[in-house]
Amino acid sequence: MCNLLGETIDVRLILQPRCGQTAGQPLHVVLVIDTSASMQGQPIMQAKNAARGFIDDLKLADHADTLLGIVSFNNSAETVCPLTNQIAKLMGCLSKLGNAPTGGTDITSGLVEAGNMLKKGRKQAPTRPSTAVLLLSDGTNQAGCNPVQRAA
Repeated sequence: MCNLLGETIDVRLILQPRCGQTAGQPLHVVLVIDTSASMQGQPIMQAKNAARGFIDDLKLADHADTLLGIVSFNNSAETVCPLTNQIAKLMGCLSKLGNAPTGGTDITSGLVEAGNMLKKGRKQAPTRPSTAVLLLSDGTNQAGCNPVQRAA
């Protein structure tokens, strides 16, 4: 299947235990959401809806060791919500993103912020968590691909 630039597609991400992971092993996930000017209108609404669906699918109430955090980025990144298992808090943090994105696209800063959040969470976890970063963006990094690949 070939998708054209700008075409909307639906993607479903399912996180499953990796080989050797035991039940109850912590999982830490950071959603990194683009809030640059190109995300105005439908793109930011789609990103927030995808994030809400992802949060629902994690079934956090059934998995106390699963923590989720949210980072937003445009010209710079910020932690919108530190790692938490509280669904209401996460949904409130998504609402803080607003509907009027501005600025450029510095994906690298978002990934670095997510990495810092995961490092902090790893230090606080009783056992080493599995970690994942989910990037929601419509564009390319304003400084090219190399910084993003290094940050990833």
